[in-house]
Amino acid sequence: MGSDDLFHRRKERKEQQLRRQKAKRKGYDRVLIVTEGQKTEPLYFREVIRHYRLQNNVTVEGGSCQAI
Repeated sequence: MGSDDLFHRRKERKEQQLRRQKAKRKGYDRVLIVTEGQKTEPLYFREVIRHYRLQNNVTVEGGSCQAI
C-alpha cells in the first residue's frame, strides 16, 4: 500500500542522513603543540592519540627547548 511505501522511503532517507560524511577539508600535514613539561605532557598526548584512535602520522617528542 501507499503508507508502506512511504515508511520505506522515510527509513531509507533516515539511513542516508546517518551515514558518515566525506571529509570536507584536507587534513593538516603537521601540528605543533608546545608545552613546558618534559615528562607528563608526552604521556598525556600519547594517551590522547590512543583514546581517539588517531592515525599513525602523529608523533610525540619530549625534550627540552631553550628560551629566547
